[in-house]
Amino acid sequence: MKKIHSIRYAAAICIGVIALFLAAAYVINELSNDSGEHEIIFTDEGFSPTLLEVKLGDTVTFTNKSTQEFWPASDVHPSHEVYSEFDPLMPIAQNDSWSFTFNELGIWGFHDHIRSVFEGLITVSEEGIDNQFSIEAIDDCVSIENLGQRRQCWNNFIIAEYEKGGLEQGFAAFAHLYISDASFSEQCHGYTHTLGDLAYETYRTGGELTVSKEVAYCTYGFFHGFMENLILDTGTYEGAREFCYEIEKQLEGDTKTVGPCIHGIGHGVTDGSDPRSYGDALKYAEPGLALCDQIGETEYEVKICATGIFNAVAAMFLSDEYGLVLDETDVYATCREYEREVFREACYEDFKIIPLAIESDDLELALQHAVNIPDDLHYRQIAVDMIALMHIYSVRGNDFEYSINTCNALDEQYRPRCIQGLTSGFTVVGIPDKEYIRALAFCESDKLNPADVGTCYRRLQWDAIHRFSTETVDFICSAIPEKHHGYCNRRDATAL
Repeated sequence: MKKIHSIRYAAAICIGVIALFLAAAYVINELSNDSGEHEIIFTDEGFSPTLLEVKLGDTVTFTNKSTQEFWPASDVHPSHEVYSEFDPLMPIAQNDSWSFTFNELGIWGFHDHIRSVFEGLITVSEEGIDNQFSIEAIDDCVSIENLGQRRQCWNNFIIAEYEKGGLEQGFAAFAHLYISDASFSEQCHGYTHTLGDLAYETYRTGGELTVSKEVAYCTYGFFHGFMENLILDTGTYEGAREFCYEIEKQLEGDTKTVGPCIHGIGHGVTDGSDPRSYGDALKYAEPGLALCDQIGETEYEVKICATGIFNAVAAMFLSDEYGLVLDETDVYATCREYEREVFREACYEDFKIIPLAIESDDLELALQHAVNIPDDLHYRQIAVDMIALMHIYSVRGNDFEYSINTCNALDEQYRPRCIQGLTSGFTVVGIPDKEYIRALAFCESDKLNPADVGTCYRRLQWDAIHRFSTETVDFICSAIPEKHHGYCNRRDATAL
């Protein structure tokens, strides 16, 4: 295998908010021209286009064709600090326009300050960037009404782009689909698996494998696919942990990967379980848990490996293929079979998909499964936290009222953990490399009570240090009021 390395660019992206590789993903630009003039129309449905590529020094005119005022401005809402000059400083009236000339290289996120759910991206480059993707191919997928066929189209597109340009272009295609088709974002985890599958094949055959921080997309599903293939192919976990640390070293400063990678080992070995375990959840988990004890050099490594196992077992309960029968009145019953705390905690963490699945994403009903766990309060709080995190996959835009109200309706012993879970969800679910923007907006929500604002900012700082690049953490910390700084003042994540 060739040396794994990260992809980093020094173009002025204002503290590295978005990795420059996304330029390849966001180059749909039907309005691109050589005149240096471009237009983005705002309607009641949002910006059109939402993705635009321009050259350094080009001018973009924002025209209001909606039924009310709008206010286009740089991220982050509401401070607009990413590119502060990119801000009209006042609303634009109906049928009026405002123009801005881009004299800074980078990829600039923008939004409507009045309705921040409406967002877009403008890529500013020296000479413009050639389209890597066929617009027609994307449109073909988006236009397919049958969801099953559309999913196959997404998968085929990602595979084709990987074959053309390796993992970098595969992730670029993934990011493009994410922002182009809302239904893709709901299913994104499976397509990071696909990229893990493809990357392992490259690795196995001795090809060049370039890994970058995009492996973090959609809760690190890349490692699930990669590790499952490695273990099924070789029949051993030999070298898997070392591979995780090699990636961590190569991506130092870009993202933290050891935990998710080791989680992927547990997930991978369980996905490849012996079919003779049919109908017995404990037998499905047993080989993987023994493996976790062998590869884990710390209690943390053992636990994070075990979360991968229980994540896989939870998915088995929701499938007809494994013979597991779920007691919907006690969905966490399996977790109580483990006396060892590290395994019991891991189970309560990663059975989170089950309550939401059987309650059709109804957060209130799903949380009742957690608070009714006949076990210690500690485990009930863990389950509440993780269900709230998973709930964010179904939350669109910045409409936080239902989620916050549902947490507020819980007893005080659960409410802070529910708020923490929601916060963590916003750091992993969203437009690739821009997830934290909604997390900041969530912490700023006037629906949160003062105590929960502090709770939100503390969890956001913790997650940011473990998830984002050093530059992005710097930005997030700069956007958090100083009185709420905690972990931002102690950046060594291993010491937190």
